[in-house]
Amino acid sequence: AEAVREQVPEVEQICRLWNVQDAVLSHSDKKFGVEGFYLADREFFTLFNFPFLHGDAETAFDQPSNIVLTARLAELIFGTTDVIGQPLVGNGVFPLTVSGVLTDAPSNSHLRFEALLPFRANAGTIIGEWANTWTSFNFDTYVLLRPGVEVATVAKKLSATFPPKEDFQRENATFTLQPLRDVYLHSDHVQYSSAPQGNLSNIRLVGLVGLLILLIACINYVNLSTARSAHRAKAVGVRKIVGASRAALFGQFLTEAAVLIGLASILAVAIANMSLGWLEEITGKHLTVSQLMTPATGWIMLGTALLAILMAGIQPALQLSRFRPLETLRGSGLTDSPDQNSLRKILVTSQFACSGALIIGTFVMLAQMDFVKKEKLGYDREHIFSFTIDEADPPQVIEALRRQPGVLAATASNHLITNIASQYRGFDFEGKTPNSDPIIRLINPEGDFREVFGLELVAGRWFRPGNEANDGYLLNEAAVKSFGWEGPPVGKWVVFNDRRAPVIGVVKNFHYRSLHHEIEPLIFAQDPAWLRQVYVKTTGENAAQAIASARQVYDQFEPAGLFIHHFLDESYERLYESETRSGRLFSFFAALAIFISCLGILGLATYSAERRAKEIGIRKILGASLTGIVGLLSKDFLKPVLIAMLIASPIAWYFMQDWLQNFAYHIELGWWIFVLAGAVVLVIALLTVSFQSVRAAVANPVESLRSE
Repeated sequence: AEAVREQVPEVEQICRLWNVQDAVLSHSDKKFGVEGFYLADREFFTLFNFPFLHGDAETAFDQPSNIVLTARLAELIFGTTDVIGQPLVGNGVFPLTVSGVLTDAPSNSHLRFEALLPFRANAGTIIGEWANTWTSFNFDTYVLLRPGVEVATVAKKLSATFPPKEDFQRENATFTLQPLRDVYLHSDHVQYSSAPQGNLSNIRLVGLVGLLILLIACINYVNLSTARSAHRAKAVGVRKIVGASRAALFGQFLTEAAVLIGLASILAVAIANMSLGWLEEITGKHLTVSQLMTPATGWIMLGTALLAILMAGIQPALQLSRFRPLETLRGSGLTDSPDQNSLRKILVTSQFACSGALIIGTFVMLAQMDFVKKEKLGYDREHIFSFTIDEADPPQVIEALRRQPGVLAATASNHLITNIASQYRGFDFEGKTPNSDPIIRLINPEGDFREVFGLELVAGRWFRPGNEANDGYLLNEAAVKSFGWEGPPVGKWVVFNDRRAPVIGVVKNFHYRSLHHEIEPLIFAQDPAWLRQVYVKTTGENAAQAIASARQVYDQFEPAGLFIHHFLDESYERLYESETRSGRLFSFFAALAIFISCLGILGLATYSAERRAKEIGIRKILGASLTGIVGLLSKDFLKPVLIAMLIASPIAWYFMQDWLQNFAYHIELGWWIFVLAGAVVLVIALLTVSFQSVRAAVANPVESLRSE
């Protein structure tokens, strides 16, 4: 950022953000954990438009100890927002003074901040010397370009700010710019701000599901309207005889569909508003009525209603308006034609194809999430919980933990093992070619780290005890491959963070990020100064005792801190929170689609039984069994369902194969998923049809034949 200010005049403003993990603010002996505690440049207040409730942008960062709070955090700590000048203590050691209060960021902002501290004045103290290291990409940086400049030109100038070094090829250092509007759905860069990330594939999938459910409902309307057209045929004939034109009748029936769908749309809006709480619970997305009722959603609802009117209204209106009056009044022409029966079967098949595709999609999602939970990660995470220390001496904390009851083992590192985020480039290693500049991730492990997590060595040895900073480096298999080394790597040298040391061992690849990502190069470098993430291993029976013991140790060494622990199983599952929520939503949609489809097939089965009542009566008198009659009425519906599953399977395979590409490691789409989904749809359809078929079969034949 400092270089850009001096060398790139096309940039009007630039602002860096860095999330201070596990920050604690203290006031009057009370401690408050703050997740959105950021270091930010002064330009934050002018680059973005979060209004000040108290204070102003000019004076907010006048002093290094100034802190700006959101209204929510100010209310939580002080009980009011008028808190300019109030004292706070950060992480138990930093005296701070409130210099401003901002309005809370709206729920759809990707900037989830609660407190802001001046970046320039505090980066060296809080972040450390690597805050100004060119090869450490750890900040979210926002720029405001001057009007009329070319984005590509600015990007080239950004890359040119990288200083040339003997051990770093300048042409390999490239920076890119991304519009702020694209970050939520199209970016994998925002890592350190805890910014929420959307999933475009999930959004498209949910939109497609919504259209499929709408289509299923429209098919019901068409089928039931055309199936019962005979009941309206004589009325149509009379109206035509007294002068009604076909266009007028067409308009009448289309208007009926429009009124019905219009009323349904109004009811849908009311249900949507009442369901916002449930929607937030199942999706994790906070929506308000004002956000829901926008011009954009208004146009979407209007377009949806018009689409439904066209899909559901035109075909019944065409069929009903083309009846010939003389034929309908004589009673002829009222039975279904072969074309009508064929259309109805096509629609039923389409309906169940949609439902079958949704069920297949649900099964694939559930199977993938089961795979994620059961996949061997290459390390042991059972009964291990973690917490963060800030000011305490890590070796002393770890040694104290090992003596506590309920604790089997303890260790530490710089990052949580489920999501190692730090990445570096520009380092040197033996045999490096001019065009080689791999990105590598870093973990600083404590001596017992390997034993606690059960990491496997494929070559060399682990760090020697008591020689933490100068023993050498370990690499994972992916790092060895990315360096292009052939033969045993042990003994080859690496220069990392200006320290040259030999490779002493190779660790078998393990998943230190979610299964969305390939296993990337990783270097193990011991440095006690960075041991901030503490792990405690216990047993299922002694977990509560171990947590209580860890809390006591924490309070002893971090009296100003706030003890917050997480089991690694929970941390791992949070990596897949979006997919888990999508699976729940998809399951609900699939159940809704099946329910609507069954309503339609039940209506058709009821109508079919009504139309064939006399036939059923005669068959019973002639000795037909209950099973035979049920089979007679059911077979007309089961054949379209079987065909529907044959159609749905390749379509669902295509879309779910695309969804699975979000995971670097995923299940294979086996035949059993499609067979199981087909069996479920078939059984549901059979039960639905059989319900009405049995009713018709057990009816007294005298009732249906008495008028003959």
